[in-house]
Amino acid sequence: IAMSQFGVEQSHKAGLDCYYVPHGVDTNLYKPMDKAEARKMMGFPEDAYIVGTVAMNKGMPSRKCFDKMLQAFANFKRKHTDAVYYIHTQEGLGHDGLGGVNIPEMCGLLGLKYGKDVLLPSPYNMLIGFPEEQMAAIYSSMDVHLLASMGEGFGVPIIEAQACGVPVIVGGWTAMPELVHSGQIIDKSDAEPMWTGIASY
Repeated sequence: IAMSQFGVEQSHKAGLDCYYVPHGVDTNLYKPMDKAEARKMMGFPEDAYIVGTVAMNKGMPSRKCFDKMLQAFANFKRKHTDAVYYIHTQEGLGHDGLGGVNIPEMCGLLGLKYGKDVLLPSPYNMLIGFPEEQMAAIYSSMDVHLLASMGEGFGVPIIEAQACGVPVIVGGWTAMPELVHSGQIIDKSDAEPMWTGIASY
């Protein structure tokens, strides 16, 4: 079973037959809500331009490219001082066994103030999880959702964000482009190819 058209294409290239069964989201839960109300609910600044990312921070190098996305945000922040980056993930200090990018440390290296320019949920809340209604409010708080990872088998946050009325920025490779109905697709020529252990870039 392939969950993306990209997966179907790759299966066929390998001489395998498969079914195409994409993921979905409950649009009774994931739907646009008033941005000011959502921000108040989440304790986010009401007058900021909020870039958001929902992704798991694990592994080195980070498949989700937190280092590249933080660098891109730092460049954006220099021109747009009202911008805030909310990253719905773990800090990546390695204490949870997942490894990942040390986000507070990287903020310091990039001249970003952790806790002001870059916001993360509390580790306790990440541990116990967030109800879907709260996740919908998190997405609705954003002005744009950024997920320019090395690759996605599907990329559920991409469709969750759009279901909440938030445009997305994604890479133009693997399954990501086929999910974009509102947003920007980064061209492959703007990416850096990296050879992986599964014999592909």
